[in-house]
Amino acid sequence: MDGGLATFVLEPAFVLSVLVGAFNTCVYIFVRGRLGWHLGGLLVGGIIGALVGQAIGARVGDLVRVGDYSLLWASAVAWIGIGMAIVVASLVSDPGDETEPAGRIRPRE
Repeated sequence: MDGGLATFVLEPAFVLSVLVGAFNTCVYIFVRGRLGWHLGGLLVGGIIGALVGQAIGARVGDLVRVGDYSLLWASAVAWIGIGMAIVVASLVSDPGDETEPAGRIRPRE
């Protein structure tokens, strides 16, 4: 190993995976319209999914590439990582801890 963790964190694939994972997490939150305690898990799932997707795309090939970065595979697997984080968050959450559903319009008083 040449540089260890510092070299891995500064590699373009890692930096782009952080950006792709964060972007896909933001898209999920925008579509869902709800923030919660599981936001950190969603972000980690998106970033790890983007890293795995980029590794798969580097070996298999990708139609949408940014330099050597496999953008299509990274985005697809980032969504799988976000989905896995949602499943884990739903298993860990307390069923009696329901808040008001997002998108519901409160009546005027």
